[in-house]
Amino acid sequence: MDIRHAKSSDAMLLYELMQSAFKRFEHDATPAAALNDSLLSIKQQLRRGLKALIVSEAGQPVAMSFYTEVGNDCFFSRFSVHPDHQRKGLGKIMLLWLAEDAKTQGLQTLSCLAREQNLHYYERLGFQVSCLPTEETGLYTLYKPLEQKEAELCM
Repeated sequence: MDIRHAKSSDAMLLYELMQSAFKRFEHDATPAAALNDSLLSIKQQLRRGLKALIVSEAGQPVAMSFYTEVGNDCFFSRFSVHPDHQRKGLGKIMLLWLAEDAKTQGLQTLSCLAREQNLHYYERLGFQVSCLPTEETGLYTLYKPLEQKEAELCM
């Protein structure tokens, strides 16, 4: 397995991974905003400094996430694992990588937005709800202090 920082030339790959992972939400009452992202918008965001990671297995890209520094926080979004590779621990590995990267930058927390059906996943990994969802988005705001041992993510 390989995890690397994405480059702007990876925009199409990021777009395809994200679309494949979020497709299952297209008919939800509140469809995933990720489905409205375009290749052009991803290219523009990467040029403006949005960071992204790509996970590959056997040379095949299988997962991605965007992330950015907001104050003392590493906020990640569009956390995506290709459907054929879900439930194999890749999400935990990505979160460990994000946590280590954030700590090297001196950041203190990881945070994200999540749907109610994903709360249990993040809570098992040490995340806590910091804001309840709005009617508009239906997304919870979650955070995880980085002083918590990252080994706990592997439980």
